Amino acid sequence: MRNDIIKNDQEIADFIAHEQIIRDPLDTLQYKLIFVPEFSTESSLIILKMAHCLCDGVCTMALTSTLTDGGYNQDDFPKLTPRMSLLQWIAFTVLKIIMMPYSIIIAQISIFKPNKRNEIFPTGA
Repeated sequence: MRNDIIKNDQEIADFIAHEQIIRDPLDTLQYKLIFVPEFSTESSLIILKMAHCLCDGVCTMALTSTLTDGGYNQDDFPKLTPRMSLLQWIAFTVLKIIMMPYSIIIAQISIFKPNKRNEIFPTGA
């Protein structure tokens, strides 16, 4: 898609604010590239609109940073810190290991529980 209207930063902000409230139909591509060939005398602009189902914000930042002149730099991204202390993580992991066999048994019982006709695998009608 080509856009020759955008000429300054405020017009970029207005365009993006307008574009983000438009829900693209689900039977179309869930991304859009908008090319602004003459943004300024020395640069062009590419705006990428991408649905969240394709990638989240951090993934989109990593994808687009590889296209920039500076390239991908790990230090440009937010650092994800753990939400649990080490002791909480150990307790949670031990609890998962202890409970895993029981959760598998419960899942198998609920999956293979006969229905009203005593069929484990329903045959349809």
